[in-house]
Amino acid sequence: DPVWQVRVSAIHALGQVRDRRSIGPLVERMQVEEGRLVADIGVALAELTGRNYGQRKDGWKSFWDTFADRFELPTDAKIAEMKAAKKLQAEAYTPPGTVSYHGIQTPSRRILFVIDVSGSMENEVIERERFEDGDYPSMTRIDIVKTELARTIEGLEDYVEFNVMSFATEVDTWKKKLVKANVLNKSSAKDWVMKLEAIGGSSKEDLARAGLVGAANMEAGKTNTYGVLMAALGAGGQGVRDEEYEVAIDTIFFLSDGRPSTGKFVDTEDILREVLEANELRKIVLHTIAIGEFQKNFMKRLAEKSGGVFVDLGR
Repeated sequence: DPVWQVRVSAIHALGQVRDRRSIGPLVERMQVEEGRLVADIGVALAELTGRNYGQRKDGWKSFWDTFADRFELPTDAKIAEMKAAKKLQAEAYTPPGTVSYHGIQTPSRRILFVIDVSGSMENEVIERERFEDGDYPSMTRIDIVKTELARTIEGLEDYVEFNVMSFATEVDTWKKKLVKANVLNKSSAKDWVMKLEAIGGSSKEDLARAGLVGAANMEAGKTNTYGVLMAALGAGGQGVRDEEYEVAIDTIFFLSDGRPSTGKFVDTEDILREVLEANELRKIVLHTIAIGEFQKNFMKRLAEKSGGVFVDLGR
């Protein structure tokens, strides 16, 4: 099918149905897929076979060429036992072009990076020892985040397509759509990222106390988590229609430091519900990265329920 969301739905379904006749077609499909769907197929094949060659196309092909005629599926109980014993961990293999951001790796070639620029991002990190070797301009959260994102962008292969969003009360996007990670676009993106500043942070509180609320821009420095996630999913924040699920992005990195404080929904349970509904057909993997003292359970659940990885950078 030309629509990647349809293919990934079929991949996931075959991993759940557990029929040996699915193995051959999945192995064959893995040889022609690129990016994130290769990892999805690896997971489905591991669920079926109890073997785990991860994203190694040659490993899966060699396995099936050898055992196709006599392979029997492990029972559900055996698969569960292997998982419990952590014997289903993938081989240590990183495909060429793998993107790494704050320790999260993805083979995706269509990525959106979303970073928080609300007022609290101006605060310095408390656990400074975690960041001492990073060679950052300062120990503010925003400088750490900007520097790491610029480094990740610099390392993107030219066949990767990407975009960047920043958010506080409002959402700002570097480009209108995904663009190729060529030298020109990477340079432009890094410049855009490094010019970002925390909006309405603690340094502006003196202005606010003096009655200069407009100059302090405190209202613009809130945390609109719902708004940016819906924009990132391509849902526009105005409700979701099933026919709009064909978005190009298949992987999002979402970094934030604060509790949602503005937007259509601010309760984390409401946001989680709305985002998962919006993503039901979009099938976007959502990785979350938390920094600061905000209670992290929301970010962790958001990643787990969206097929992603959660990373806590500390306070």
